[in-house]
Amino acid sequence: DVACAGHWRAPDLAITNLHAGFYQQQMDAHTSLNVATRALDLNFASDVDPHKLVSLLSEGAQHLLEPASWSEPPKLEGSLSLVLPAWTNRQPDWRGEVLPTLRVAGEVKLENGGAYRGVTVAAARSHIFYSNMVWCLPDLKITRPEGRLEVVHEADCRTGDYYFHIDSTFDVRALRPLLEAEQQKGLDYFTFTQPPALEAEIRGNWH
Repeated sequence: DVACAGHWRAPDLAITNLHAGFYQQQMDAHTSLNVATRALDLNFASDVDPHKLVSLLSEGAQHLLEPASWSEPPKLEGSLSLVLPAWTNRQPDWRGEVLPTLRVAGEVKLENGGAYRGVTVAAARSHIFYSNMVWCLPDLKITRPEGRLEVVHEADCRTGDYYFHIDSTFDVRALRPLLEAEQQKGLDYFTFTQPPALEAEIRGNWH
């Protein structure tokens, strides 16, 4: 079900309380659009399972989302702004024209556990920022029964440069499902009386 209210005062169009229900999950949003400048602002909160919306995502995002599972969907809230392409442009260059104007600030919480490629977690949360085509996760925290993983991550979509700072007390053998068969053999040489403490910085380029 969908319900909303709004008003039009040229050149501003406002949707003041858009509410949508999906499979007993909810999404709420408030948005405004300046028709003259094409500037769009959106505030949102959602506990809708992202798998239900997978057809709306890019192929790359679908590939990243597919291995994820959870008992309850993550909660997401935040805001975004962007400048839409010219109304007369029927074939806009979304990546070249619109993406550089996108700004995102939000927070995601997975409070009741989940798994990614067979690696289970008890909980996860992080703020998420995107601006000037740079992603930033300043405080990703993942917990498991034996310890926690804290990550700072930045990635530049223009250059492909990335950075990770990792602080972990995970049992590294729990990450075994993420590795190739030959790589898994390396972990089999080790046993631990308690999970090792690990701190690392990683820099590189996705290309």
